Amino acid sequence: MHSIRDISERELFIKDQWQVQIHVRALRKLGEEHIHFFTSGIGQDELGSLSVNPHALNEKEIQQKVQLMIDKCVADKGVIAVLPEGPYCSPISSE
Repeated sequence: MHSIRDISERELFIKDQWQVQIHVRALRKLGEEHIHFFTSGIGQDELGSLSVNPHALNEKEIQQKVQLMIDKCVADKGVIAVLPEGPYCSPISSE
């Protein structure tokens, strides 16, 4: 995986490198331990290489787990962001 330093060098250009830059920005601000990635389309082993807290679950389990995290955060008077779409997300098949 490329680092922010690698993509900052003008000699190296990777298609869609902005996605890596956005992810690195989130990592710097929050730390890997506070970024959870839920998907049913990527295996736990592969998710483990993405610098996130990986959760490879089926869609029903994802809904339940995210709701539990939201409920806990609200009870603790914390802050949470749930991003169902965009560059931080993984597509889920509608089939």
